[in-house]
Amino acid sequence: MVYIMLNNGQPIEAHEKLDRLFPHIEEVGADYVNDEENAAKITRSNRRLLKTHLPYEMTPVNTTNGSKYIFIARNPKDCVVSFFHHTRGFGQHYDFEEGDFDVYFDLFCRGKVDFGDYFNTLKSWMDRRNDPHVLFVKYEDIRENKASVVKEIAKFIDADLDLSKISRNSGNVGGNPDIE
Repeated sequence: MVYIMLNNGQPIEAHEKLDRLFPHIEEVGADYVNDEENAAKITRSNRRLLKTHLPYEMTPVNTTNGSKYIFIARNPKDCVVSFFHHTRGFGQHYDFEEGDFDVYFDLFCRGKVDFGDYFNTLKSWMDRRNDPHVLFVKYEDIRENKASVVKEIAKFIDADLDLSKISRNSGNVGGNPDIE
């Protein structure tokens, strides 16, 4: 959604790779992110997008250049169920295709899953939710009132917002493609 906001409502092209346009920091590493040559490769519309599941303290933070951070928090009960199905569905990355939810739930609660302890990560970003360079968004708010959250994100990242373009290319915003 943020990519579409920053690119005049246009989704990525069929030949483009999502992980090249805005990679996961965990996959490419902080050195890659901070390298000037690599930064030029992943910059779009003079704005750079990166994703992470890292706690705030492990995230490369640079507030002197206007960087902004959007953290999407999700109810831990929903998060563990979603992550369980994600883990089972990616046999090439995890050996858990036939995994048991109770086993996974225990691993999740002990922080023994990819990206570590969800609760520590959540707390680290929650503690920064009032920082001017951090926008803390609840996933449930997106589901409940997508248009309002889209407007909040657009304001936070200083994006010109044409909701009709956003709706057309990222699913109905708020269930209504003609939101004003």
